[in-house]
Amino acid sequence: MPITPEILATIQNSDGSTANFPQTAGGAPIFQPNVVPAGYYFYGSGAFDDIATGTRGEGDQITLKTDGTADDQVELVGRFMEHVYILGGHLANCDADYDDWISLLVRSPASAPTDKTATHDGNANKVSVGPFNIIVPAANDGDWDVDGTTLEAGEINQSLSPVPAFNSAGDPNGWWDWDPTATPSITPNLTNTGAFNLFDAEIPLGRQANRYPAITQGNVTPAGSIKAKKMLPHWEWVFTLRRGSTAGTVKVAIRLDTARLTTV
Repeated sequence: MPITPEILATIQNSDGSTANFPQTAGGAPIFQPNVVPAGYYFYGSGAFDDIATGTRGEGDQITLKTDGTADDQVELVGRFMEHVYILGGHLANCDADYDDWISLLVRSPASAPTDKTATHDGNANKVSVGPFNIIVPAANDGDWDVDGTTLEAGEINQSLSPVPAFNSAGDPNGWWDWDPTATPSITPNLTNTGAFNLFDAEIPLGRQANRYPAITQGNVTPAGSIKAKKMLPHWEWVFTLRRGSTAGTVKVAIRLDTARLTTV
């Protein structure tokens, strides 16, 4: 039967219009937030994409196995050929012990622009920022060249990996823009207001899971209200499985719950 006005909560939008939602007995509105942009499909996968062939879902299976000795550690690295949003996942194990663990690190590989030091006619230079260099645009008189047109597979540019660049106020302050729908997809931002930077060193971007107990079974998705994180295709997903203090083989299988625009 239809919901009567007495059990609806009215919310006023910023433009002055109103929207009605069902409400709890305490008067709080009930609604289900959309954690990913419109047009994306749920994509649960136990395998990465095959970047070499440009085939979705045909990369390495997301499984790890130790050799059975105490303190053994193994690693699996994979990528998706287009950007995805990570929502959570599912973990299963065989013969895991209480001190076995698994971690997930997302990292940006080092960018490697073309060397133009012999001719000095490149579109970029390298500027030292501590232990590595940031790559900044140049007026075709630089020692390096950034080619944002050369795609490896899907949205991935060969030898280039954009890293988000924002100041403390949340404003973009990078030297490069990345737009997967444009050609070229990586372009210089001469006003230093781009959303990305390029570095000539590997940059760790964050841990989605840190020494998570491998003995866990089942869904490891965060709370449903958490905002999905956008993962660029250039970035590597690094899973690490470590056997604890007791010898014995342990096997772990992982399903990633994501959202992406194209699933086949």
